[in-house]
Amino acid sequence: MPGRNILRAGGEVTAGATIIGRGGRLTPGYLGLAAAAGISRMSVYRRPRVAIIGVGDEVVAPGENLRPGQLYASNLVTMQAWLLSFGISSVTSVVTDSEEAIARELRGCWPAADVILTSGGAWGSERDLVIGSIGKLGWKEIFHHVRMGPGKGIAFGIWEGKPVFCLPGGPASNEMAFLQLALPGILRMGGDKQHPLPTVPATLAEDLRGRHPAWTEFKDAVLSRDAGGSYSVALYRDRSRLQAIASANSLVCIPEGVKSLRRGEIVPVQVLAPRLDDI
Repeated sequence: MPGRNILRAGGEVTAGATIIGRGGRLTPGYLGLAAAAGISRMSVYRRPRVAIIGVGDEVVAPGENLRPGQLYASNLVTMQAWLLSFGISSVTSVVTDSEEAIARELRGCWPAADVILTSGGAWGSERDLVIGSIGKLGWKEIFHHVRMGPGKGIAFGIWEGKPVFCLPGGPASNEMAFLQLALPGILRMGGDKQHPLPTVPATLAEDLRGRHPAWTEFKDAVLSRDAGGSYSVALYRDRSRLQAIASANSLVCIPEGVKSLRRGEIVPVQVLAPRLDDI
């Protein structure tokens, strides 16, 4: 961004000096610097608007009454909270396992949304209707299934010029597909270039084995920091997947092609806590 008469402690910068480069984040300080240069308008990325659709006869919006065999749509709340933490607004809805209902909800969300997320029904079997429904609406599928666990059932495509992420319904698979693929994509639409989860080097407190070397695997973990500022990481162990999503503060990745990681290795760890000071 070219500026003019930009003030510094030792005087002024010559006209035409760059205040902040393309893709930079406009923090309060940079906004003040632009104002000091006499700039009152600038081009920016708008935060995308997101529509999240939960799919399934068994899925109920939080606050409604549950019938036997039903469960609350916790995935929708988790994704909406993540988006809100990055300043992105979203709306949620729940539809039954019906191609007509899914198509109707997709059409209803399309005008106001910049990107659509669906949760559930993404595998593509005869009981999973999302891919078939949006396929009949004419979307262009970019990919379906990835070598990543959990979350390998994710699909992505473009429908009438807008991106659509079809996420698995299982909480663990939904979380990982969202954090590793959908959320970075949505933030990129808003101008962000880095992965949303900060990464720190940490010492493994135990051996880790992957389920299959042909894919990338993520494991819920607990990251801790000692008095000297060094990090260590161990697996989070709880039979409840929802409890793991709530309590784990980090993720350890076993990359594709790697069978295991050894205790004592220094590995990159993705941080789920909002601030490193919270670790």
